[in-house]
Amino acid sequence: MNSENTEQLQAYCIMCRTGSEKEVKQKIERFTEGIEAIVPKRVIEEKKGGAWSMVERPLLPGYVFLYAQDILPHDLKWKIHKIYKILNYARDMRQLQDDDREYAHWLYRHKGCIQPSTILEEGNRIRVIAGPLLDATGKITRLDKRHRRAWVTFEFDGHERTVSLSANCVDQASPSGS
Repeated sequence: MNSENTEQLQAYCIMCRTGSEKEVKQKIERFTEGIEAIVPKRVIEEKKGGAWSMVERPLLPGYVFLYAQDILPHDLKWKIHKIYKILNYARDMRQLQDDDREYAHWLYRHKGCIQPSTILEEGNRIRVIAGPLLDATGKITRLDKRHRRAWVTFEFDGHERTVSLSANCVDQASPSGS
C-alpha cells in the first residue's frame, strides 16, 4: 500500500499487551492478507554525556494501527494472542472515525515514524515549518528549546493525550537553528 491512497484505506486500532506491539504486528501481517500494521514510534533527540543522539521510543505504548482496503476479519482478536481489544464505536463499528481516523492516517502518511519537526519562533508565536507536526491535528501545548522538545496534545479514542516529540526550535533572527 502506498501513502498516497490513505483516504481509501480503512483504519483500525487494536490494544495489546504493552511491549508486544512488534510481535502482534508481525503475526497480523503473517497470518492475515491485505492488512498493513503499524506500531507508531517517535524519534527523539536525547542528550547523554554531553552529546545529542537520536533514539526511537513508542508513541502510544500498547497500540497497533491496522490499514486495509477491506473490512477487518471478525476473528482477528481470537487468532492473535496478546490482543486485548479492537477499538470500536456504537453498533460494533470498528473502522476509526473522525479525529481518530484523521490521526491514524497522519501516522500512515509518516509510515508510523514521527521524526523531529522544525518550529520557528516569531516573538510570542510559534509556527511549524517542517516535519510531521506540519500536518498534525494536535496542538502544541509546551515548547522546551533547551531539551529540543514540543509537547503535543491530541484527541484519540475519546481521551486527550499529550506526547513529547523532538522539535528543533529556531527563531526568526537565526534560521540556522539553536
